[in-house]
Amino acid sequence: MTRGRILAFVAIAFGLLTVVQGGRVLAGADPGYVVFLPLLVFNFAMGFVYVAAGAAALRSAELGKRAAGAIFALNLLVLVAIT
Repeated sequence: MTRGRILAFVAIAFGLLTVVQGGRVLAGADPGYVVFLPLLVFNFAMGFVYVAAGAAALRSAELGKRAAGAIFALNLLVLVAIT
């Protein structure tokens, strides 16, 4: 398996974990710490984007690069907005 495919599967796994854990907290599970709801909702939604980016990377390295760039830009935008 190539390095690119491994990284694509890592992105998909990370996205699925983000969706599951974020969904649990949104459904009412207590994470044991204070949650900033807008950031939780953003991270939950981004979990789906990570899965889509991983799937795109499996199809094409170029698509994967573009998806990674979009994820970087979205995260940077939110970081600037909340600071």
